[in-house]
Amino acid sequence: YLVCVENSNIGKVWTVQRRYREFRRLHYELRACMMLADVPALPPRSFFRIRWSQTFRRQRRAGLEAYLKGLLAVDSKMTCRVFHDFLHRELTEYNSVHPYTSSDVESHLI
Repeated sequence: YLVCVENSNIGKVWTVQRRYREFRRLHYELRACMMLADVPALPPRSFFRIRWSQTFRRQRRAGLEAYLKGLLAVDSKMTCRVFHDFLHRELTEYNSVHPYTSSDVESHLI
């Protein structure tokens, strides 16, 4: 999945590529980091439907997009480094950490 991230605070837009298993790892790490019950639900995984069902792929994509938007709503200051890194890890031009809130950052899947 390609995740498009926009930070209006610094006027930057970038994409990062993530596999579903990276979303799952993020989910479990966030639950430990944030210790919040309100971490949004992650769409289900499937070993076979993803290859054959376009409906399943569309639903998962929509679910992952809702998941990211839900995370931005829960962790409004992006205080958990795991979430920050998930959105920035591949960005080479982003060399320093800029303070911002979730209202400055928007993400969606391409």
